[in-house]
Amino acid sequence: VFTGHSSIIRYREGRFLAFPTSFAIANCILEDREGNLWVGTSGGGVAQMRERAHRIFNESSGLRSDNVSALAEDAQHTIWVANRSGGLYRLDVDAGRVERRATAPDNFAVETVAVDRAGKVWFGGRDIGLWYLSDGMKEPRQMTTVSAGVNALLATRSGHVWFATTNGEVGRILDDRIDPINGENFHGLATIYAMAEDDRGGLWFGGRRGLLARWDGKTFTHCDPNLIPSTVHSLLIDSSGLLWVGSAGGLALYENEKLHWLTREQGLPDEIIYNIAEDDHGRLWLATRRGLFHVSRTELVSVARGELRRVTSSRYGPEQGLRGFTPTPNFFPGALKSRNGHLWFSTTQGVVEIDVSKIARSATPSPVHLDVVRWDGEVAALGSKTIEFPSGRHRVDFELVVFNYTDPDNVAMEHRLEGFDRDWVETGVDHKGYMQSHHPDYYLGNGME
Repeated sequence: VFTGHSSIIRYREGRFLAFPTSFAIANCILEDREGNLWVGTSGGGVAQMRERAHRIFNESSGLRSDNVSALAEDAQHTIWVANRSGGLYRLDVDAGRVERRATAPDNFAVETVAVDRAGKVWFGGRDIGLWYLSDGMKEPRQMTTVSAGVNALLATRSGHVWFATTNGEVGRILDDRIDPINGENFHGLATIYAMAEDDRGGLWFGGRRGLLARWDGKTFTHCDPNLIPSTVHSLLIDSSGLLWVGSAGGLALYENEKLHWLTREQGLPDEIIYNIAEDDHGRLWLATRRGLFHVSRTELVSVARGELRRVTSSRYGPEQGLRGFTPTPNFFPGALKSRNGHLWFSTTQGVVEIDVSKIARSATPSPVHLDVVRWDGEVAALGSKTIEFPSGRHRVDFELVVFNYTDPDNVAMEHRLEGFDRDWVETGVDHKGYMQSHHPDYYLGNGME
């Protein structure tokens, strides 16, 4: 790394790359234990620099509108983008280039997209019906046999592409032939917003009025809508085969034919879950009304099974340079994991790509420092390793400081007073804790990130 006039210059793999800065002259550079660069400037104070883990593709990248509805990936690692105000786009990930592939003169609102195993791109919308585009075709063609609007598309491992229409019907496509699945078991399911394929080849459907149903190849099995408090926005079959349900009433794990609900009471950042994605580092990512968050999948399962009280959620937002994240609800699929492990989300600010490998948790915990100890409200001296209090009924309060410069708002802490606490206790967001002593004893305090 070198310093230049109004820039920081990095030499990597035989190339010089300049990163513009808001200050004119950099005098010195230091890299900390977390990989951040600290730059001392002439008159501009100290600046922190770190590599971003995300990219955004929007109007400045070539989209007609930032309002993105759905995403799909083909075998060539191309991301296909459904744009509500501008048609269908092809996103070359390696080149970072966006190309328009299907438009029409008047508001060609594409709201869902899927790619079958032959590479054919299927797309549709509530006002345009069902269309497809394959190699060698200059213009897309419409499947006129589907007269209603299309809400959702899903390409399955069997080679079928499933579709859901605005009038509550579903069907599948194979070799350009429409096979409608209309029957008494599926009547009146209302609008479908999400679909997922499980390990046994069954298909799950979610939507309005607490809709959650599974197709086993012959019949539909419906979950009791009274068990789902509101609209189902998203469905995810995770890497272990578990089904997660994102709704307007929280996140649910479907296991052993039961729904186990998690809400803000169990540590979720929000109870309106629009989209769910799983990364390769054991986390579920939740696109919510309050932004984008990630949570340990192990913690979520443990809380759902009653083995743990709360989860710890971490926000990916302004601290990481992502300013503004508004998911587009009720368009499918609104989130996906591409073959390189990156996560993609459709938002009203464009397509958000996240390289989650750049934000994997550090194996080395951040240093923890005991900053303040109060005994019955009086500040205790911290000059020695041992702090002694008289026996009897007392309240001891303490404050901890964690030295984390990369993501201080997302630092999760636990504390334990040996001889008093049986297990680790979650420390509040203010990194404060207390002990109420009722008898004389000796205690040893520990803190961890």
